[in-house]
Amino acid sequence: MATIEYLAQSTSYKIKDLAEINPGKHTQAEVARLFGVSRQCVNEIVTGLNLKGKFKRHSWSSLCLGCGKKILSENKSRLCRNCLNESKRARCTCDNCGEVIVRKISEAKRHRHQFCNRYCVGAYAGTHYGYGVRSSRSKL
Repeated sequence: MATIEYLAQSTSYKIKDLAEINPGKHTQAEVARLFGVSRQCVNEIVTGLNLKGKFKRHSWSSLCLGCGKKILSENKSRLCRNCLNESKRARCTCDNCGEVIVRKISEAKRHRHQFCNRYCVGAYAGTHYGYGVRSSRSKL
């Protein structure tokens, strides 16, 4: 007979009973799924009955796929901010001096040659396209 009375109770009494029996065990979203109401409805009842501290806060925590560090917010890539920025970078070598440089992937794809600074651009252009490079053609 007690279960029939419990089913007849309003949702606010059910939420209050659950909060007093198991404080800190459920999130408001879990309670909403349990009783078949919206999360907003549960939040309004909890606020109205002053039960804010009785429910655990929901935190999205997972591990970064790149470094294994704990991250709090869930994003599509499941990477921390440092690993996400690093994943958008490509390591290239300067075509003139051979120094390793880091560029955005889109920038590395856009240009056929990669240079570390303007000096290397000029030096490369001078040796590959400058005066005297095609001297074999002038002899013809």
